[in-house]
Amino acid sequence: MLTKVKNIFARSSEHQKHAKYQIQTAMLYEIGKAMISSIKGLQDTLELITSSVTNILQVERSLLMLIDEENKSFTIRSGSGLVTNDFLKNFKINIGEGIIGKVAKEGIPKLVKDQSLKPENELGVSSFIAAPLKIEELVLGVITADSKTDRSDFTDDDLKLLNVLASLAAIDVQNAKIHEMMRKKNERLKALFEIGKAMTSTLELQKLLDLIIDKAIQLISATSGSLILIEEGTDVLIIKSARGLQPDAPEKIKLKFGEGITGLVAKTGKSIREGDVSKNPNYITALKEVKSELAVPMILEGKTIGVINVDSTRLNAFSSQDEELLSTLSSHATVAINNAKLFADLMDCRKKNS
Repeated sequence: MLTKVKNIFARSSEHQKHAKYQIQTAMLYEIGKAMISSIKGLQDTLELITSSVTNILQVERSLLMLIDEENKSFTIRSGSGLVTNDFLKNFKINIGEGIIGKVAKEGIPKLVKDQSLKPENELGVSSFIAAPLKIEELVLGVITADSKTDRSDFTDDDLKLLNVLASLAAIDVQNAKIHEMMRKKNERLKALFEIGKAMTSTLELQKLLDLIIDKAIQLISATSGSLILIEEGTDVLIIKSARGLQPDAPEKIKLKFGEGITGLVAKTGKSIREGDVSKNPNYITALKEVKSELAVPMILEGKTIGVINVDSTRLNAFSSQDEELLSTLSSHATVAINNAKLFADLMDCRKKNS
């Protein structure tokens, strides 16, 4: 009799496992189809992925973190389930740090047990699983799942399932990032074209300078900025147009070659992109809220004539693409400013001769 009961329970358990496998397989198919068949923005894609993880693995929380290659750190881009704003705001980890950081660095999924009291456990739970979003050797991010709704422990099968979802997600994230990158590139090329048209529409110098700094701030999504020209025959830099700074900034801030980040750019003729100005000893405070700065030279016939400087109240606000874009704008602006100066000189000459 005992043997029969054991056999019944065994068959029941096998039946439940088979049914669960069928449900998970069907859900994976639908998720994969949904990811592949629709062209979404990156954020929509990320939210679909974390929502899918919580549903298919029956967990209370799933997090998806993408890697910022420039800063070698993680950013939580999507969370599903029991995720608080405080947790999202305070979560910070670098590649290689903690368990999740190791998953990103090594590109290997991990099942973590009995870690609730260990300092390296960044999620603050006793057990979780984490898998890399990986395409060949490129790790794009990490996805995690914790706290199963039935309070059971995570298994190797759960980890395998998360890894499959992470593989699907990696392809979709890569596609979404390419789509987003192309969209932004097209938008910025269009913006540069419009800026070029606007700059050629006026030869009034001050109006042109104001237009350039307005467009630079808008194009790079900065919070403040200034256009600085070198006073002819000197090594003094004068703020000719500014936005977001104190009204008296142009009068109070007068730099020389080599002074501050702007002065270094003027002296070397090379751009500087600073993600955290508090760590740069050359930074001169113009606005205490500023955390990031990007400054590019304005070069005419091999000679630096000025600097376009933009700031942000966010850390690491500017990317290498932003630097390239602002440099392109600077090239157009330099030509336009020179044309405006030549026109002004011509008008002065005519007045003197009339």
